Amino acid sequence: AQTLPQWDELVWGIDRCWRNTRAATRGVRDDDPPRHARCNRCHIGTLTPSGDVWTCTDCARIISITAVSLPDAARLTGIPLRTLQAWAARSLLDRGVADPDDQRRTLYDLGTIRRVAAEAQLRSS
Repeated sequence: AQTLPQWDELVWGIDRCWRNTRAATRGVRDDDPPRHARCNRCHIGTLTPSGDVWTCTDCARIISITAVSLPDAARLTGIPLRTLQAWAARSLLDRGVADPDDQRRTLYDLGTIRRVAAEAQLRSS
């Protein structure tokens, strides 16, 4: 099977973006002070939460994190719910967190779901 010449660069870019986002937001919670999240672009500023986005105090970098349940993600992305559940079972998605309003629901990062979907689409084409 022959792959596209840009495949390696695309995979590298997606992986790098994902790792940078994870590194920038690792250990950050709504109740944590912003000093725990150092910007990984400028390494000077800190990431401060405002709604669904985090903004660097120094370079003004914006990182968006949206937590959704799998049924909501299926509606937003058009990916079948069974596929999302299979990805979660195979640990292709980051480990979900419990919904603070309903402990029976698990929330996943929508950006991660879209990244896994893009990778799956590229592999199939």
